[in-house]
Amino acid sequence: MNITKNICASTLGTLLATKGQSKDSLKSRMDLEQMGVRPELHPITLEDGTNKLPVASWTISKGGKEKLLSFFDELKVPTRYCANLKRLVNMKQLKLNISGMKAHDCHVMMTQLLPVALRGILPDKVRDPIIKLCSFFNAIS
Repeated sequence: MNITKNICASTLGTLLATKGQSKDSLKSRMDLEQMGVRPELHPITLEDGTNKLPVASWTISKGGKEKLLSFFDELKVPTRYCANLKRLVNMKQLKLNISGMKAHDCHVMMTQLLPVALRGILPDKVRDPIIKLCSFFNAIS
């Protein structure tokens, strides 16, 4: 359960570009540059010396975030299926309080809800591996 929670937090943090919870950082992008892979993701150094990260294919747009978070905001599930996920959604700031999720909520999210929520939001090349990861967690549970 703790592995599922950690992977759920990392996945959602990266998809929603949550500060402090995303695995997509300047350091990871510089590692890509050092390895010589994925040149479209290498950081861009601006004139003032700061670095800018190009938008990655797995980052959800503002409209996609609205769709994803409204899915969780409007979700109704049977009693004791999982916690009320609506309390974790902040539609004004377009954020999901991942740290407020219990291990069982992350399990339900990874095995049942996330594959449905991501339909039509991400490109196929990003969505399909995430759905396969969710299917793997469903198979081993």
